[in-house]
Amino acid sequence: MLIILKKIFPLVCILLIAAVLCSCGINDVPTLPDSGGDAEFFEETHTADKSGAINSDRVQKETTTAEPATDETGAPLPTEPTTTAPAEPTDDISIFNSKSFLLVGSMYIDAETGYVPIKIAYKTDKVSMQTQLSGISASIIISGDDGLLLFPDMKLYYDMPKFMMGEFDMSSLGSDANAEFVGETTENLNGYEVICKTFKDDTSSVKYYMSGDKMLKMTSYDEDGVTEMDLVIDDLTANPPDSYFAVPDGYEKGKASDLLDLVGGAQ
Repeated sequence: MLIILKKIFPLVCILLIAAVLCSCGINDVPTLPDSGGDAEFFEETHTADKSGAINSDRVQKETTTAEPATDETGAPLPTEPTTTAPAEPTDDISIFNSKSFLLVGSMYIDAETGYVPIKIAYKTDKVSMQTQLSGISASIIISGDDGLLLFPDMKLYYDMPKFMMGEFDMSSLGSDANAEFVGETTENLNGYEVICKTFKDDTSSVKYYMSGDKMLKMTSYDEDGVTEMDLVIDDLTANPPDSYFAVPDGYEKGKASDLLDLVGGAQ
């Protein structure tokens, strides 16, 4: 869990850099029409609540357990045994640790920017991510040592320069077996009573704010207790389709030299 969180923030920084590059002139490149490929992941964005308010639709309402059926004497009637097990994880922490999930939410950047929308698809050895800043969308696809940078609004994509990927290591992305469950507390989150589950390793900790089996928010801290990342969850599902890790039809590949020129101009 902690390793996943530690890797998300650098990727968001890459995407924000991409959005800045886009605003520096890449939007002057002619666009091409989409030829009809599946581009839902890259083209659909949501509006992040800059206050960081949670998605109230994910707050699970309390339910009461129905009384068992009885016969005329008051004895319980026999029930049919349940033999069908869930085919995939049903609670959000299990999904998040399954190494195969789609997360839609928003992440806090700074006091001026507030929260920005973020969408992450992760599947074992590849990741795809999208964010938006000042109305400009940017996406990345990373598989192994290779990465692509996409600008959905203009149907353009580029090979990602190695220096932009930094020290990102796909082999280290996944659950952290060294993280220990510290405990859980009942807390108030945006007026809702939630369960806060805390995990910790040698250098950091993370809190998961849960309503039933739904994760509403996660916050990670460094070893000194300083907030590293604050992520609000709008939706979290298992097993994203492979189409989220491929360039949609209708995109044109840009020249790496153009991207590098823009990087130099933005510095």
